[in-house]
Amino acid sequence: MLSPLKPEQYNILWRSSWLSFFATLYAIKNKKFLLAIGPASIFLTSLNYWKKPKEDDWELYLDMFTVRSVFLYQLYLSLYTKQRNYYLVASAMVSSIYFAESYFYKQSKFWIYTYCHMGIHIIGNIGNCILYGSS
Repeated sequence: MLSPLKPEQYNILWRSSWLSFFATLYAIKNKKFLLAIGPASIFLTSLNYWKKPKEDDWELYLDMFTVRSVFLYQLYLSLYTKQRNYYLVASAMVSSIYFAESYFYKQSKFWIYTYCHMGIHIIGNIGNCILYGSS
């Protein structure tokens, strides 16, 4: 079943998924090679899903599993860095937006959902860069 999002909406999310590519490059630049695997995986699964999203499809579940796994792994690692508080604030913001966007999606307010999800991409990758730049 195709997503209820219009092409204008899911193309915004496809484009904002490219932020994970830049987070990957930033991790590599800072010699955090193992951490670079996370945003690189998210980049690939997100581009794959957002090219033509479908509800209840394996591509959606692969993307969600990848994002959640990387999030939990990085959340754990952040506890041992000097920048943990900044990363935790970004993580809390992303989690809050996630719950808000879920509400808007269920209410069929797809433009608000789209902007919320784009915010997750932006704030999440800022958080990633904070983590990758810390020691």
